[in-house]
Parts: sequence; structure tokens; C-alpha cells
Amino acid sequence: MIPAHLLSFLAASLSLVHAAPSSTSLITTRSDGRPCPVINGEALAPCGLACYSRYIYTCPSGQDLVLRPPQRGVFRLVVKGGPSSSSSSAVTGQPMTACRLVWRIGGKTCSRCPTGGAPGGAPPCPARDVVAVTLLGDVGEGSMSAEVAGGQAIYVIRGFTVGYQPAHMSTLPDGARIDKFRAFAGGGFFNTLGGMYGWAVCGDGVTKQLHVKNSTNANEAKNCVGINLRVEDYDGPGAFQYI
Repeated sequence: MIPAHLLSFLAASLSLVHAAPSSTSLITTRSDGRPCPVINGEALAPCGLACYSRYIYTCPSGQDLVLRPPQRGVFRLVVKGGPSSSSSSAVTGQPMTACRLVWRIGGKTCSRCPTGGAPGGAPPCPARDVVAVTLLGDVGEGSMSAEVAGGQAIYVIRGFTVGYQPAHMSTLPDGARIDKFRAFAGGGFFNTLGGMYGWAVCGDGVTKQLHVKNSTNANEAKNCVGINLRVEDYDGPGAFQYI
């Protein structure tokens, strides 16, 4: 049986996501001849009588959905809209960036290294331009893959954007909450706040805001573009500290 919070992803997406215009060349049909919708720029694929997102499921038999396994280890995130989505094409393929304690799309990633290099005579500080992420468990709390003592947890902040904890601090900003996330191997990255409603990118500048969609903020996200965040293995270093 498919978990209810996963089924909510498709139902919620149909009502809350800013869906891109469909291209007839991308629409696929179920076994009963009914078309699958295009959501977040992704043409959902048919699996028997169901339509599914490849970011969550596979359909090896052509009839039965199989949940993708959880992502293990460190990963990075890349924005995926879809070839049918002119509004999301500007961000498709861009990596997640982080600066001023907020996740963003576009722009630069802000990080620092202690003066004189890493402490204790360790090798020079690692790459500073990659947002590397890890999760605690299959459905768990997330953190930046940072080397600074104490780590840097990620959380949903006021306005339903994703923030990360300053180094050496145990308290959260007002209105912030640590929620659980899911990362599917070969698939996508989702938050589980009130169901897996997906993500939206908002703004017209070079640097755009990433927003979490849920059952309470449909009006806030109505002028934004629905996207997916694709999980990609990452075996290199993150930053010493994200700032």
C-alpha cells in the first residue's frame, strides 16, 4: 500500500502547483486512454491506471508502482522544471545555492574558512560553492554537509523558505521549525510538512527564492513556478561553514 503522505503529493500538486502548459508531444496516457497531467514541468508517466512522478516512483512492470529507495550519503540538488515549461526553463539545470542562511536558486553560495586554513593542521578548507546535504534516516531531519563543529541543520523558516542554522548556535530563528525531509535515490527531494506538496521558485531576478508549498499557502505560491529538486550523488567536500 502506498503511504498516504505520498499519495497526497499528486492530489495536492493538481490543486496547488502552478502547472505549466502541456505539450501534446509530452502527454502520455494511462492504460484506459486517459491522459496524464504535466505537473511542475514534468509529464507524469503512466503505470497501469495510475499516473506517477519519476521523482518518487518507478514502474518496472508497467502496471505496479514501486517506491524509489532512499538516498544514502551526501547529495546535492539540481532544479528540474521540464521541456514543456517555458516559465521554469530559466532555472532548469541550476544547482541549489545557499547564502545568508537561506537556500536559493541562482547567485552564489556563501561560505567561509578559518583564517590560516582548517584547524588542527587539517588539509585546506574544502570546496565552497557546492550545497551538499545529508539526511538523518530515510525520512529525517536534514543538515548541510559542513565541517564546522556542531553542524548546520536545515529547517523551514517563516515565509515557507528553507534556511540553515548558523554555526555554533543551538536555537532557531523565530517562526522556524525543523521538519523532516525525504530524498529518493535517482529521484527527488521533498519536505514532509503537511504532505509532500513540492517546491516553488519565486522572483524575477537572477537569484530566486525557493518556497515550500503546503496546504496553507496556496495563495502565496500562486504566482510562483512549480519545480522539482533532483537528487544527485555527491562524493566531494561541502564547505567548512556555510554563512
